[in-house]
Amino acid sequence: MKKSLLITGATGFLGGHLISQAGENWNIHATYRQKIQNLQNVNWVKLDLNDLSQIEQILNTRKIDVVIHAAAIADLDTAEGDSELTNRINVLATQKIVDFCESSKTRLIFISTDMVFDGEKGNYTEDDPVNPLNSYGVSKKTAENYIRQFSSNYVIARSALIYGFSWTESQTFSQIMLKRTKKGESVQLFTDQFRSPILVNNLAQALLELADSDFCGTLHLGAPERISRYEFGILFAKYFSISSNLFIPIQMKNYQFKAARPKDTSFKIDSAKKILKTELLDCHNGIQFIKECSSSRQF
Repeated sequence: MKKSLLITGATGFLGGHLISQAGENWNIHATYRQKIQNLQNVNWVKLDLNDLSQIEQILNTRKIDVVIHAAAIADLDTAEGDSELTNRINVLATQKIVDFCESSKTRLIFISTDMVFDGEKGNYTEDDPVNPLNSYGVSKKTAENYIRQFSSNYVIARSALIYGFSWTESQTFSQIMLKRTKKGESVQLFTDQFRSPILVNNLAQALLELADSDFCGTLHLGAPERISRYEFGILFAKYFSISSNLFIPIQMKNYQFKAARPKDTSFKIDSAKKILKTELLDCHNGIQFIKECSSSRQF
């Protein structure tokens, strides 16, 4: 008998890939706020995370074995511009979901972020102290702390920068970058910001493995490498036969943003390698994968 999986934020970039991979092995319940996506074999649930009472009501009417909580205000500048709403969605709504999971003995997979780090060190392990520089990172840190205190069956999955193509109507940075450069337009990319980017398909596979595992704790999910955004763009250009001259190197330190950006949030993924059967792909293999799949939309 299939287990029942609830995915929050199911109409987003990661959510669409979770649904596409989970269909054969799970009974899927997926939340949306405004518009249902055209994805098959899904029980769609309308849920506004800003309405805390609605969260409790909806969750309590369903028998759920695992929740993958992917919904959040994740755009850094949006989160910085409305810290009250960010706290309500990213922290208070998460606390409601945690409380439900604990009382109903439901497993929780919480999607966190590399933005909990200040970027001064790089190559972060799960045991390194967190020190977020922006409201989004602060909200995720606060939610993480609540989960550790009040949940007994959870994974805090810290995701690196996610790339790839979307199953839904959302346009990812990878798609925008490809569209612009194919038209001969240039793209500016930072040479002084370093991440461990993860392919969205790969991330979804790892999260679904964790959903069906016994592991409890915090885990870093990213590529086994440290790479700048500019280096990533040059690699992307190679596989998609784009002129590397269209990628313009710039320095983040010369720009001012509403939300502060850490310089180096690259991950050490030794723990994930030991725990997961899913291999976390480096950027060469990840970009090659989306190149091979892009013509048939098998993202």
